[in-house]
Amino acid sequence: MVLTHVSAAIERGVPVWSIGLDEVHTTRMDAKSSRREAGVIHHVGALTDKDVEVVNGVRVSRTARTVIEVSATNGLEATLVVANATLSMGLVTEEELRAEAHALRYWPETLGNHVLLHLVDGRMGSVAESRTDFLFWSQHVPRPEAQVEVRDEFNDLLGIVDFLWRDFGVFLEFDGKIKYEQFRRPGETLDEYLRREKLREERICQATGWVCIRISWADLATPASTARRIRRLLESRVLKPDSFTRAP
Repeated sequence: MVLTHVSAAIERGVPVWSIGLDEVHTTRMDAKSSRREAGVIHHVGALTDKDVEVVNGVRVSRTARTVIEVSATNGLEATLVVANATLSMGLVTEEELRAEAHALRYWPETLGNHVLLHLVDGRMGSVAESRTDFLFWSQHVPRPEAQVEVRDEFNDLLGIVDFLWRDFGVFLEFDGKIKYEQFRRPGETLDEYLRREKLREERICQATGWVCIRISWADLATPASTARRIRRLLESRVLKPDSFTRAP
């Protein structure tokens, strides 16, 4: 047996969202029937040695195959989180994902993989970023640029914004506890970090004329209303073509 599906992703340290972790997923290589017992789901499939890697001393399905396995047993948003994370972590390439999706195109519940392959983006390194990008697609919000460096007229880096609608002069930042913990400097208190973050936002807005919208986990839980708020802000921005030439 080999660890597969979400269990293979977890073994690699890939973050997951909205996928049950109360059962272990394996795939049998002896062609015997699949079954569920004692917290373990035994899948059966055409799994050969070339489809298997060893991670932490455990045999797991190859990363590209793991992503397709997740897509066959979970929804698009949950799969996008896994796919983007594997790309961001350098565990797989988009070309490998596309090749695997094509090779397994006749698997049940994988017809939506063409949408997954359209949405995957290795710049989305966190669950929050992947879910925010999914919100744009699912709620028909114009898809922005991701992880954009913003520089002043002297080409000094002012900061990197999560998402940018350049034509509207609007950028979006995601507020989350993990982000605050990740980017705090050694010895920096939360209040000090928040003041530094506020100053960064002010400098970007002053240098570019852009406006910022912030969302949180609670906003992702109400995608329709969050999308309306974003669209209203975008629609309120009437810009001249050369208004924002200072930021590449």
